[in-house]
Amino acid sequence: MRRLEMSWVFEGPAEDVWNVVTNFDNWAKASLSKGEWLRTPEGATRLGTIVETSRKMFGRSRHIHSYVVTEFERYRAFGMTDKVPGMPRVAQLFTFEPTPEGTRVTRSVNLDLGRGRLLEPALRWMLRRMWPVEAAGMRRLVERAG
Repeated sequence: MRRLEMSWVFEGPAEDVWNVVTNFDNWAKASLSKGEWLRTPEGATRLGTIVETSRKMFGRSRHIHSYVVTEFERYRAFGMTDKVPGMPRVAQLFTFEPTPEGTRVTRSVNLDLGRGRLLEPALRWMLRRMWPVEAAGMRRLVERAG
């Protein structure tokens, strides 16, 4: 199992950053895929919230992710599993920590792909490129909300 972890500091109190990061409507705006995000149940994110994402590719809608919120400790920790077709479920965790500059958000994932271990380097490479782009999108949304 390999752990991947990245941190960013957002200007603003933990409450404002939390409200942006845990709102899946904002994920749709910050995501690279710009697809459709359907949340069950509707409303505010909470423990057990399920989000299905899809996007059009080659004229057809393709299922991309199935997220399930597995941890929800207000202003401190937000966890979810991510299931991509053809891969095992992967758990992600976001932690929120006040700093003098604002709020540090640390995103981490333990990659344990079992028999798919050969895919780990490619997945790590992809996440190292995607996460900063998504964090920049979230940062813009935090600044707009503040």
